[in-house]
Amino acid sequence: RVRRPPNTHCVSAHPPSARLWANEHGSRGGDELNMIEGGHNYGWPEVTYSIEYWGPKISNETSRPGITDPLLVWTPSKAPSGLTFYTGDI
Repeated sequence: RVRRPPNTHCVSAHPPSARLWANEHGSRGGDELNMIEGGHNYGWPEVTYSIEYWGPKISNETSRPGITDPLLVWTPSKAPSGLTFYTGDI
């Protein structure tokens, strides 16, 4: 079971490994890139970098034991709109 974050924008499977990756939009920052694994808790709303649109932080914690940290956080927000893996030569 995976607890869904508030605004998952894109989920994509990495072709060689079939691992699921997801990006999510936070409010006023806190956009995240996560590698999704069953049974993991990604923290929302107890642990997040997001800020409510009317001002306060959603949480004072950005990390906690037992919570899977994001691999990348964009603050200020970048609003990633897709997720693609390129496996060819450059």
